[in-house]
Amino acid sequence: MRFRDLEQGPDFYGTSRQLSSLDEWYLSVRNTPLDCLSVGDVCRALRQDLYVREMLPIGIALLTDDVLEGDRYDGELLVALAGLRAVYWHENVEASRKAVVALAEVNRLSADAELLGAASALRRVLDAV
Repeated sequence: MRFRDLEQGPDFYGTSRQLSSLDEWYLSVRNTPLDCLSVGDVCRALRQDLYVREMLPIGIALLTDDVLEGDRYDGELLVALAGLRAVYWHENVEASRKAVVALAEVNRLSADAELLGAASALRRVLDAV
């Protein structure tokens, strides 16, 4: 599955309008299979609330492999997941459970206050699932 397969509505990328940097990024990954996206692309899709239901299992698989996974900085994926609306976690209880297990490692692996804060915020959301 690719982003293009998930799109609904008209394709406005063929128009002559000027593209934003986000549009340019999207076009560069639009035809890439979701499970082949880079960590940075997964993080960006999650931050942009782009097909989160489809991206969440991919993000969780990456997180369980390395809780400090990131492209731009250590823990970028965790921060992106912490920014998701609670509804996505309630809809995917299995992803929530896997995230809880992965988060148990954060305190041991990092002393970064911002990352620990994101992990704590995500734990609070997951505790309510």
